[in-house]
Amino acid sequence: MAAYEHVRALKKKRQDRKGREACGSRNIIDDVLNLFPEPFYHSGIDEIIPGCWKSNETIQSFLSNNGALGEVLEIFINSTLPYILSLNRTVVYWEDVLLDDIVKVRALILPKENVILRLWNNGHNNTKRIVSSGYRAIVSCADFYWRHGDFVENNSKYDYQTGDHGDGDSWCGPFKIWQNVYNYDIDYGLIEEE
Repeated sequence: MAAYEHVRALKKKRQDRKGREACGSRNIIDDVLNLFPEPFYHSGIDEIIPGCWKSNETIQSFLSNNGALGEVLEIFINSTLPYILSLNRTVVYWEDVLLDDIVKVRALILPKENVILRLWNNGHNNTKRIVSSGYRAIVSCADFYWRHGDFVENNSKYDYQTGDHGDGDSWCGPFKIWQNVYNYDIDYGLIEEE
């Protein structure tokens, strides 16, 4: 696909979509699936900013009637997940959908057979939490896979399996040497069944 072709494709005249929700979620899903016909659909849901949601009058009203932000997220998932599944896709969400401290959903609305969770935070700890709960996982832990600059020297200082050393080698800096990337054991701490 040529650069910016996706932008041109999204500008095409839309067909009448009567009976679909006004927010346009299905329009976006349809457009993305037309561009990328793979059997997976990454629905995102990471880095939710509660302050942004709370600035919306409809959400404020919902929260003032004893609603919770997790319930707002569940409304969105319940309106999109069945549609995506009806199109024979497996849905990928970021781990935040279940593990965020402030905004998360109940696991029962995410069917394990149809949902894969993509991992970014807390390395092996979150991998264990997700996999031991029965979900499949895409391991893309920031402490090991986020390449923020290059460094070509192998250095045993960075030869470890956990990302909690506090020596500046966080997800955003100063670098991830290839030694870390290739030595990261995604099965670390898991049992055979997991």
